[in-house]
Amino acid sequence: MNGIAQESRIETKEPKLIILVLFILSIYSFFGYMLPKNMSYGLLAVSAIIMIYSLIMKKNSKFSTKQLMLASIIILFIANQLLLAPYSMFAESSIKTAINRSVILIIGVFILFQGNWYKTGTKFLFIFSCTHAIFTVASYLLPSFFNGVILPIIPREVSVEIVWFMARDVYPGITNQIGRNAFYITIGISILYSQLVMCDWKSNKFKYAIFLLLLLALLLTGKRGHLLANLMTMIFVSAIYAKYRNKGFFRKTIKIFFALAFVIFGLALIFPEAAAPFMRFIARQGGDQTSGRLVLFSYAFDLFKQKPILGWGPGVFSNLFEMGNHNVYLQLLSENGLVGFTLFVSMLLFNLSTTLRKLKFNIKNNYSLQNNTYLFFSLYVQVFYLIYGMTGNPLNDGFILIIYLIAASIPYTMKTKEKA
Repeated sequence: MNGIAQESRIETKEPKLIILVLFILSIYSFFGYMLPKNMSYGLLAVSAIIMIYSLIMKKNSKFSTKQLMLASIIILFIANQLLLAPYSMFAESSIKTAINRSVILIIGVFILFQGNWYKTGTKFLFIFSCTHAIFTVASYLLPSFFNGVILPIIPREVSVEIVWFMARDVYPGITNQIGRNAFYITIGISILYSQLVMCDWKSNKFKYAIFLLLLLALLLTGKRGHLLANLMTMIFVSAIYAKYRNKGFFRKTIKIFFALAFVIFGLALIFPEAAAPFMRFIARQGGDQTSGRLVLFSYAFDLFKQKPILGWGPGVFSNLFEMGNHNVYLQLLSENGLVGFTLFVSMLLFNLSTTLRKLKFNIKNNYSLQNNTYLFFSLYVQVFYLIYGMTGNPLNDGFILIIYLIAASIPYTMKTKEKA
């Protein structure tokens, strides 16, 4: 190809049914906490039904080996969940957990077999993410307006939580949890950073301004784990791009690290409450920086040692200790044993490997810049999920899992002339 590959050929017609499903799933993920549980579950059920109908109506569909392999891994993990649930010590709760999780995973499988939805689909995610970021910053800069106009129209059970957090100088925006808000903002950061990583400063000043807004909103949540996971992911994504473009891996990594440190320091100086994540580190100096997570980790490991092969069943840890494990890997070992752990982690690593290979192929063959931004978004979300999984509950939280599955499916749905 003389060093230059032909432009990737992607289907031009967006499937309307899948776009509708992605809109429904975006509503579920970004605003489901405001809805009654039955309605949230209903959104998932409707999405699954539309997906099934869409696949049935597809004619002469050909699926790649990678799509079928990934679908097989996910289906085996679903079977692991459903078969274990009835035999756990909290059978009724475990069955509900397994079914809800399985529906989300099945939807992920259906998305995997679709194509050409990511252009519009990521727009939904970005708009909803920016909505949360704007309300977060507004609650900080315009508290009177926020308290007088916005809070009264938010469900009472959510507004009570908002007031509680704001009284402690952290900002959940219009959500009921600062962690939830931090994840929503992370999605906007991931989409925007995936574009900025390949662009120059002069031609993207407006995007950088939005990036600063999103970063400020993230800092205002006070969530240390989300901030650290984002910073590590940004550095990783930039380093991968530099490596594939042969632009100096280590120099790019160091440059991005100091640039991010400078920006965050500047935001903290201008907006004192933006230093909340760092103040929480200082406040716990000499104490337990993990906020009690080490104890939970030890409980999970003890459970794993008692039933190492199949585990205790989905959702058992939360029922025993009335909170999540805050480590998805130990949660899998304790609840699903080595079998479930191996299946789920295999899915994560298979997705990551596929995305990296696709990116490397596209960049080295000068494929479409726009297409690569979607792949970088997929990579960003996957790496963030892997890192955040060490201190969070991304398997318990359906809104996180569904966004992960949407993002991770992009490399499989992107059709090109060459095989990556």
